[in-house]
Amino acid sequence: MPTPSLPHVFVANTTAKAGEVNDNFNELADILNQNLDDDNFSTAGMTASLKVAAQTITEPLMADNAAATRVIPDDAVTSDKIADGAINAAAKILNGILTFNKCATGSYMPQIATGTYEGDGNATQAIEKLGPTPGDADIPFEPKGIIAYRHASAADVFIKTDQDTTFAKQISGGNYVEDQIISFDATPGFTIGDGTGGGGNYLNVLGEDYTFIIWTFI
Repeated sequence: MPTPSLPHVFVANTTAKAGEVNDNFNELADILNQNLDDDNFSTAGMTASLKVAAQTITEPLMADNAAATRVIPDDAVTSDKIADGAINAAAKILNGILTFNKCATGSYMPQIATGTYEGDGNATQAIEKLGPTPGDADIPFEPKGIIAYRHASAADVFIKTDQDTTFAKQISGGNYVEDQIISFDATPGFTIGDGTGGGGNYLNVLGEDYTFIIWTFI
């Protein structure tokens, strides 16, 4: 803060004009009003003995992003301090911010994804995408269960869980057949087969379209 340069000097035990006194006060007021910024506050300048009064710093006086995350102590923001309706459609949680690792112990988070693929007729095909075209999103987790079906045949619907080894259950016949849905993969995704040893190729017919629903629980 600059050193004030007062326009009038008063001598002790003499009379001063009111206008000159006001000039001196106005000079001090101008300096104070224009220089209350970061450069004029020392580190730790606001101490416990010199507090900011309640309601002094209101929302209009706060600059955007003034409270950085690094200055908010851990556990400082609690549910008791967040007003009802404070987090609304205009203040959403960003994609990817809420992860399983940030949830409290014992939290329950189901995950479900749907997708499509095209059969290639091979003995095995690894399905790692939510769609058959380049640019489709990756399957986001290793499944614990799956339902898959061929668009062209209502009978070709299979269900499999992580307890079914290399077998899957055909819904229409109620039989467990092998080499249809071979495995759940940590890539993540799953691998289908051409039905060798499983009564025919149902889930990997060349050029046929398929839909799948996968899920997991963490």
